[in-house]
Amino acid sequence: EIKKLEPILKKIPKKKFIISIDTNKIETQEFALSQGVHIINDVFGGSEDLFLLTKKYKSGLVLMHTPAPPKTMQSKTHLYTNVISDIKNIFQRKSKLLKKYKIPPSKVWFDPGIGFGKNLQQNLSIMKNIKKFRIEKYGLLIGSSRKSWISGVDKSDVSQRLGGTIASVLYCLQRGVNIFRVHDVYETRQAIAIFQQIACSK
Repeated sequence: EIKKLEPILKKIPKKKFIISIDTNKIETQEFALSQGVHIINDVFGGSEDLFLLTKKYKSGLVLMHTPAPPKTMQSKTHLYTNVISDIKNIFQRKSKLLKKYKIPPSKVWFDPGIGFGKNLQQNLSIMKNIKKFRIEKYGLLIGSSRKSWISGVDKSDVSQRLGGTIASVLYCLQRGVNIFRVHDVYETRQAIAIFQQIACSK
């Protein structure tokens, strides 16, 4: 990971963009932060070692929920007692650790992990109940873009999922989600802008 990242990070103008690196490996996390990366996105919810690095570099965190590594995560969907309360409890425990390491809530976003170890009904339930994942002053992030849950509703191909993506974004936007991870940035920004203009009009 470090070999792949090093030449890229040298060329990206870090004062022009906010750079986020997706990795759960502590060595890569430390290297990225030492090179000026602003946010670490950890799909396994972050370790205490990562929290120490975050405190040291005053960086941001995206802490995602996933029940198992990618190769086996979809075989774990039956293990939830209640997908909403199970994930929320994990986030609450993480928030206590974040307080322990004095990491400002303004630098942290929780991500319930749409499509990561969840079936269609669980994904829909997470989005419907997205407000329940908000903890104190921490941010909330959703990555629903182009994912297979959309084809679970209408059998669409990956290239045909923009409508489903935008629908989920606008639904979650109304319910306080702060950041959306998307593929089609222009179209999504346009949808949000139009939605907000209509909502704010007299």
